Amino acid sequence: MSYGQGSGDGGGGGGGGGLGGALFIKSGDVTVSNSTFTGSVAEGGTGGAGSAGGADGQGVGGAIFVYQGALLNSWGGVSYSGSSAQTSDADYYIMEGAEYDTTLPVVSGMFVGQVNEGDVSPATGSLSITDADADDNPSFEDVALSGDYGTLALAAGTWVYTLISQHRRLPRIGWKASC
Repeated sequence: MSYGQGSGDGGGGGGGGGLGGALFIKSGDVTVSNSTFTGSVAEGGTGGAGSAGGADGQGVGGAIFVYQGALLNSWGGVSYSGSSAQTSDADYYIMEGAEYDTTLPVVSGMFVGQVNEGDVSPATGSLSITDADADDNPSFEDVALSGDYGTLALAAGTWVYTLISQHRRLPRIGWKASC
């Protein structure tokens, strides 16, 4: 009797897949910009031998493979050179259910406000955010922040900066606080 060795002509297992020669994105968001992928290779493994013979694995997404539910943001300056994949695009492969975003969101509106010494009214403004990708609907998260001289609140794209009452008279005459 011998242990650790099989006998006979059993089946061979399948070859493993090669997914994303340089970058495999399983979950979450990844942003790539100003990057070059050179000579990335996705190559599947060789199937096992035997009477059943295992199938060779697939090489998918030469440089980048994006799995279901993940997001690849490719925002300018990304290039591919000499990448290869056995069974898909040599540069990247986006699995069904994953996302590939190539356009930066654009933020516009009033970014600067001013409160003067003695002001009781807050500085206000509004911001908007848009994205050229049809399936993207970016938005601002509502936040409230406190600083040494006042508070900044952002809600539904409208911001309000309010001086703390004890600082209505700022340290120097003519001094202005900007936000």
